Amino acid sequence: MRLETQRLAQSAANTANVETPDYAARRVEGVSQEGGGVRGVSVETYGPHAMRVEESGGTTQLSNTDVVEETVTQIGSLRAFQANVAVLRTADEMLGELVRRKA
Repeated sequence: MRLETQRLAQSAANTANVETPDYAARRVEGVSQEGGGVRGVSVETYGPHAMRVEESGGTTQLSNTDVVEETVTQIGSLRAFQANVAVLRTADEMLGELVRRKA
């Protein structure tokens, strides 16, 4: 759940900065930890920045955020978080039933 929270926060930051010049979008990847568990690591993503040609003839380097990819990431994080909550609820119900039967 912590990983999905990190992933959603990074995606929100990317989306919020979609029009910020020179903003480099990042994503959170899950990395296995020794002894079990997963931790989030922020890495660069999406490749080169887009360029906008201005009327004055100059150029501006834009954010490299892919809004479609961010939408997919946010939906995926939501579903993964919901699945983790369902697992915790089921484990809680099973433990409660075990305690009830042992009492």
